[in-house]
Amino acid sequence: MPLSRRRVDLESLKSIGGTPIYSSNKHQSAALISDDSPIGICINQWEITTHNSSIGDEQGMESLTLLLEDLANSTTIAKDKRRRLCPPEITFLAANISLKYNTTEIRFNATDALMEWAEAHKYLNYAFEKYDDKDTSKEYRGVQVLQTKDAKMWSEKSSENNTTEFYYDWTFATPYAGTIQTNMNDEASNNTPAYNRRIWKSHTQSPIPIHLLQDTSQPILLYDDISLFEDDLHDNGDVSLNIKIRVMPTCWYVLQRLFVRVDHVCLKVREVRMFCYFGDDVGAAALGIDANTVFRDVCWREASWEDLLKLGLPTDPARWRCDGENVAGVNQLILRLPRKELPSDLYAHSSVCLKSYRKG
Repeated sequence: MPLSRRRVDLESLKSIGGTPIYSSNKHQSAALISDDSPIGICINQWEITTHNSSIGDEQGMESLTLLLEDLANSTTIAKDKRRRLCPPEITFLAANISLKYNTTEIRFNATDALMEWAEAHKYLNYAFEKYDDKDTSKEYRGVQVLQTKDAKMWSEKSSENNTTEFYYDWTFATPYAGTIQTNMNDEASNNTPAYNRRIWKSHTQSPIPIHLLQDTSQPILLYDDISLFEDDLHDNGDVSLNIKIRVMPTCWYVLQRLFVRVDHVCLKVREVRMFCYFGDDVGAAALGIDANTVFRDVCWREASWEDLLKLGLPTDPARWRCDGENVAGVNQLILRLPRKELPSDLYAHSSVCLKSYRKG
């Protein structure tokens, strides 16, 4: 569950032209908001909501599993053997963050994230019975199968059944960087993951005005911390996908972090930052950006366990556990991990101008 959820009081929100979004009772006090209540605000034509959820039930998880496997097997590449996938043990199926502007929605949820992971499996070459443990070259958009002892066990079992290929990717290292749907009202519109990736315009450097986010005089109108999925990798590590959002009077900011620790094998951290200034054009011009343009920064960091020692980083798995008082220390360690090259269709710095997608 989130570390904290908060929203400013109703009168303060009204004073800057915002209105609250409640789950049911329009007069519900912010202090009475439960951990899984949808909350949000409407401000400057933006409708922003967040929703935590309980762990997916058996029926929901079974449906998600079928959805992932159907996508991973929806190609002639896998026509001889069906590839089996399994979602993380703890998946918050209904958890999401949604930011809507006119006919465009930017969203973050577990299903979208895992679908992009499954899509990569569709193209990943699994035909390697004599796979070398140290060969990590077989990778597609950052998705690969790590041949740990458990994976080898499944591999040996699958050899007895020529209709199933169970090279189990247990890290769930999705290349997901959020979903943007540009025509919510048009069911026939082309909003596939591939289209989603094509609409981003590349930049040579980050246009996100960090100093604005560090301005403590600006009140935080809405803050939330959403977990999309978690897994302890059969007691061999940890994986989690987490989203943090904060909304200020003139902008919103989202940080998504995928953290993967496979003990004595590797560490992977993938961060996505999104920012949008929705204040007036004068304020935007002063920042050197355009209003209602979404800016995105993507950074992947990665190291094998063997490389940690060379980098002067701890090799004790306990030092890399993101819990309790250890979080701040792990955040500092992450900054020392080397950056990894991004897939060709995922830019380090990019933007989408939402003024191109207006109503009707």
